[in-house]
Amino acid sequence: MFVNFLFLFSLTHVECEDALIVSLAPDRSDNGHLVFFKTNSLTHSSKDDPVPLAFPNATNIKELLYDPLERTLYMTDILSNLFRTENISHSIKPDELTSNVIDTFSSSSSKIAIDWVSKNLYYIDPSFRWIIVQPLYAVGRSGRKTLIEGLISPKAIAVDPLNGYLFWSAGHSGRFAIFRSSLSGSDQTLLVHSLLLVSDITISDVEKRVYWLDIGRETLETCTYDGTDRRVLKRSDSLLMLMSGLTLHKDLICVAIQAAYLVECIDKETGQTKWQHLFQWLKDGKYEYKIPKTLKFIPAMTLENITQPCEEQYCEYLCIITRESIAKCYCPDGFVLDVNGRNCTRNNVLPQKSLLLSNTSSICFVDILSLTGMPIALNCILHWERSISNVAVDSRQDKIYFEDTDSKKLMILDVRTGQKTEFFSISGVSGICVDWLASDVYWAERTSGLIIFINERFPMEMPLFQNVDNPFSLTINPHNRTLYWLSGGVGTYKIEAGSSDGTKRWVVVDSQHLKYPTQLLYTTTDNRLFWSDVDGVYSLDMETSEIQSFPSSNIKSFTKYKGFIMILKNNNEALVIDTESNSLHQHLDSPGFGHVIVYDRSEQPATKDLCRVRNGDCEHICIPKAEGTRTCQCRLGFKLKSDKKACISSPLKHEFVLTVDFTHAAIFQVSMTDAEVVAIDVNETMHPVNAIFHPLHRNLIYSDAMYREIRQLSLSGHSSVSLTNTGSFEPQALVVDPTTGHLIYSAVSSKSYIGILNMETKDRKTVVPGLTSVYNIAIYPKKGFLFWSDLVYSASYIGRSYMDGSAMSNLIFKDILQPNSLTLDYKNELLYWTDGELRTINYCDLNGENRGVLLNDNTKKFMLFDISGDYFYFTALDDQKITKASISNASEIAWMNYTANFGKLHSLQVYGVKDIPVNDVCSKANGGCSTFCLPTANSRKCACPDGVKLLSDRKTCDGVIKCPEDIPNGRLSPDCAPFFGNKCTFTCNPGFTTQTAEVLCQETWNVSSLCVAVVTERAMTDPTNDGAIAGGIVAASLAVTLVLVLIIIFLCRRASDSPTPDSGTIHYGANSNGNSNGARKASRVIIEEAPSNNT
Repeated sequence: MFVNFLFLFSLTHVECEDALIVSLAPDRSDNGHLVFFKTNSLTHSSKDDPVPLAFPNATNIKELLYDPLERTLYMTDILSNLFRTENISHSIKPDELTSNVIDTFSSSSSKIAIDWVSKNLYYIDPSFRWIIVQPLYAVGRSGRKTLIEGLISPKAIAVDPLNGYLFWSAGHSGRFAIFRSSLSGSDQTLLVHSLLLVSDITISDVEKRVYWLDIGRETLETCTYDGTDRRVLKRSDSLLMLMSGLTLHKDLICVAIQAAYLVECIDKETGQTKWQHLFQWLKDGKYEYKIPKTLKFIPAMTLENITQPCEEQYCEYLCIITRESIAKCYCPDGFVLDVNGRNCTRNNVLPQKSLLLSNTSSICFVDILSLTGMPIALNCILHWERSISNVAVDSRQDKIYFEDTDSKKLMILDVRTGQKTEFFSISGVSGICVDWLASDVYWAERTSGLIIFINERFPMEMPLFQNVDNPFSLTINPHNRTLYWLSGGVGTYKIEAGSSDGTKRWVVVDSQHLKYPTQLLYTTTDNRLFWSDVDGVYSLDMETSEIQSFPSSNIKSFTKYKGFIMILKNNNEALVIDTESNSLHQHLDSPGFGHVIVYDRSEQPATKDLCRVRNGDCEHICIPKAEGTRTCQCRLGFKLKSDKKACISSPLKHEFVLTVDFTHAAIFQVSMTDAEVVAIDVNETMHPVNAIFHPLHRNLIYSDAMYREIRQLSLSGHSSVSLTNTGSFEPQALVVDPTTGHLIYSAVSSKSYIGILNMETKDRKTVVPGLTSVYNIAIYPKKGFLFWSDLVYSASYIGRSYMDGSAMSNLIFKDILQPNSLTLDYKNELLYWTDGELRTINYCDLNGENRGVLLNDNTKKFMLFDISGDYFYFTALDDQKITKASISNASEIAWMNYTANFGKLHSLQVYGVKDIPVNDVCSKANGGCSTFCLPTANSRKCACPDGVKLLSDRKTCDGVIKCPEDIPNGRLSPDCAPFFGNKCTFTCNPGFTTQTAEVLCQETWNVSSLCVAVVTERAMTDPTNDGAIAGGIVAASLAVTLVLVLIIIFLCRRASDSPTPDSGTIHYGANSNGNSNGARKASRVIIEEAPSNNT
């Protein structure tokens, strides 16, 4: 370590050998430094003091680049300045480092790369979303050529001048990707997708490999130039370990780890750490730290025998070497190459990328870079004696259209020649737009209510839409042939749309979203519709219908370009708003101008980028192919459906490993047979840290650290329910006690605790409070044990208690540094844990004795572990797979391949042959407890939710609903706990029977009559039924006597009431047909109702 920085130094120490230069950020005590290390010390922890160089002024260097042919160092700072220092030697002085500013970039987030063979500078600009190339020794911006445009959040760039490749990172299909092209920007290829945030890229021209930092995945990764053999070399084990800067030297790759004040060099094949340096020193009795920002290896010797084809080409501006090592000349934006192939001629009075500003008498322009506040002069291309209005552009044909309101003519200005032409007679125009694909011009007329179009080749006007209420401000999407316009008045304003052939018309935005709109603009590159209103600029996403607002006032005109909105205000001010942050970016003056419009061919593309619009209709990943085509791919764990667009996953039902990918907020299953990875297709936003499978309910339970929830999720991913919210604590470890079905969990904040949750009633109880950081728990209900690992700074331990939290003890507290996982082997009654710092997988018995090491590997930082049958499964921090091994000898079993798309795995559970032994006491009627039955060594303890009192019977919680323990004509089973939500069995007294096997307590029992009387039918020969037979005989005798009496009475009445012969009617009861069988049948039925055993 070094005690003090020197202001001056000599490079005598390093100029005869390779050196590593590190940039240190400025702070309150100094202006920032460059620090030089001898590279021969980078194979062990450095003990030599580095050589420092302090900047004369506060300078925060974020990039270091080196030209080995010229021994020239290039630096960029956070203020977008590019410094060049030539001939680094022992005589350099601090002020020479920052005295030569050769350029200033448009964005502080821009990053650069140097082609030191062709002497070109490449830089990637996230604000303008492009990649620019310009001569390295050009003055200012002369010679600037736009190579690649329309990028999404571009971040990093690198070049390989010897093999002729350009690499960069940018957003793609909702995530990040790395792309490759030639040095001229042609032959663009997607190398790696499904990344998160690639901040730095470097290359090895010898091995033809790309190396990158993905700060979203917290990884340092590599692949070949064709995207194959992807490997994760290093993964940070902390969310705060932000890595930056990459540089290669022989077999090492070095990175700055800012939050740790550390520079680390690792083996670029194995990923093993070879050298570290902590920027810490003692000053005035206190340790101070410096933040390393970036770093670069500087070779001692100047490279020789490097072919430089551009030296013989004599290009006027740019020379770029092709993949075939042929030097070709290129021209800056706005120029074309002459026939001699070397010189360039301006082909346009406008820069290729301009802002057009107009008023009633002039059309002027400024370079598009003025959006970032760069001082660029205003130039006018048209001074008009009459009045100018309604300006529109066709940048693909280099034409500007405008209305001459005095002569009522539609005019065309050819910006290549400056020629002005009358195109068509018009009047009362309230808006103009141009279809740059078909060369159609559209305009609206307020008074007539017409929208009209005309083609330049066939100048005949044709009304498209009639009876439009006060139409104005037209804009167009020519790729889907749709016009948009504003119409209506106060209270009835709306945004309408219509097909450009006039066959369809509809409302896009109704009056409830509009106040006093003034201007409309569609942007093809964003697929968004913008409009200005009294309180700001609004934006409608044409895919999602989401509306975004950018507050402002007094808006006269606006335009949108890349990541900026420029607003002209009525007070001659101009504002530039950053659309990413929705904040003011620049405040400019715009005296006398009333209209602004963009002139740039990239904003009027000839073809539609399929992957930019609705992601090419791909559900996950859109892969661009030949121009106008694409293919769809799916992310890890999904398969492409038959439509070749949508992605689907089929969850596994048995024999799988369950794991959480914290990096990508995903839950995966891995088949135990063939290691197929299957994603749980969740249709909601989640941030899981742990997940388990409930074998009885056949669903998942996961803890969400961001939303502080424990949730239940179906295997299909479509049914999600919140089980509990843990407030300010992050839920972490989860395990289900199969005895009661309750969930045991841990939660972490400034402190930590272990709790229990009834997933039916949502009741919760804290079991073990006052812990530090518990991320792992394990239970042995049969023996009543609860185990946990507590991460305590310099004092981590494994604890044990009974499941009621009693009898707490520190089971393992020696020779343990970072316990990352806990697992029980119930068959052999062993406890396993991993130790990431000791690089071991360990075990002991249930009392913490008989310790042993199952596996020791200094190259692996062990993280997760589980056991199933004769095998164990584990993960290590830098391994991109789950490893299977034999528990008998710890030898690896071939099972799962390297999976580069895995992120940081946070949990691992194997669902195969292992079952958790239940507790005998609590398994019977919840141990008689009303709410929680908590197993102990040989018994159980009843417990209540936090804040609820346990009554004197030591079983019932205050306020718990209890069903009657006495049931009519029966009795509940001895192990019944008659509390709300519990089920019980019961038996009935003799002569009574049950209607159901069990009953559920729901304030009362859910069956009204538990025991009902038995009605039996037995034969006369049954000797045990004599009393019943006797009673039956008496009853039968009485019935026969009664019947005989009724018959006699009937016959007597019949005789006295006999009809006369001429009556013609015979009365046999209700049978109208005179048939007596009806009465006889009724009598026969009555007789047959007598008990059969009386016959």
